[in-house]
Amino acid sequence: MTLEKVPTTILIMTQNEEDNIKYALDSVVNDFDQVIVTDSYSTDKTMDICREYPGLEIYQHEFLSWADQRNWMLNNCSIRNDIILFLDADEYLIFPFIEELRQILNSKEKFDSIYISIKYIFLGSHLKYAYGHPKIKRIFNKRGLLFTGEGAREYANKEGIALSMKTPFIHCDRKPISYWIEKHNKNADRETIIFLQKGEIDFSYTYTLPWRLKTKIWIRNNFWNRLPLMVRPGFYFIYRYIFQLGILDKRAGLIYCYLHAFWYQSLIDIKILEKRTQEK
Repeated sequence: MTLEKVPTTILIMTQNEEDNIKYALDSVVNDFDQVIVTDSYSTDKTMDICREYPGLEIYQHEFLSWADQRNWMLNNCSIRNDIILFLDADEYLIFPFIEELRQILNSKEKFDSIYISIKYIFLGSHLKYAYGHPKIKRIFNKRGLLFTGEGAREYANKEGIALSMKTPFIHCDRKPISYWIEKHNKNADRETIIFLQKGEIDFSYTYTLPWRLKTKIWIRNNFWNRLPLMVRPGFYFIYRYIFQLGILDKRAGLIYCYLHAFWYQSLIDIKILEKRTQEK
């Protein structure tokens, strides 16, 4: 018996994702009512791969930030379902996830958003501890949804009833580590700008966020950003590798924690010092 397609629109952003996009599309095109890709003018084979999928709807728009791109998709793509699911190009869904979502929708239980956990694969290993990201909202009732950005981060401003799914989706970036370095170098630029403008940023948008995110933003702005530069990476590594038990993820956990703390966080601090020196 063929199951009816899930009445949900999948929204995927791409930019040079030829190594990943096939896995993401294969996991959704046969089970969901609508799949939309918004590409940021890829220069690799991403669009060629996408055009191989009949019925896939493709848009193109320049990428400025994750929040801006998601808002653009909400306002400019012809989304025909009330329920939407944002899926990144380096992520994919598994059958139990799709069936759990189908059951939620068939139950007619009202909701405004759904929290989802992430199974994070890095260097071929599942990071059970080092990644340590809490559940995130990726499924929404699109009405009134708005994303706001802060540095390299984004937040979904969506109040109302929030459900939570048990089955995770899979994050598995198949691109070389050099792409990770390039991506986080750009993120470090965004974080540097937001740090240097911290006295000028209006954080009133946080009032519509869940209390956990409000707490996280408060800690970042009132504690983390006040720590001495070039000392912060050490604190962050200890937190992720020791207190968050990243050490239990063995070699992959060590590399992941090292990159996020001693490479990425140090890069942000160095860029901040560089900007301050240039201003002087």
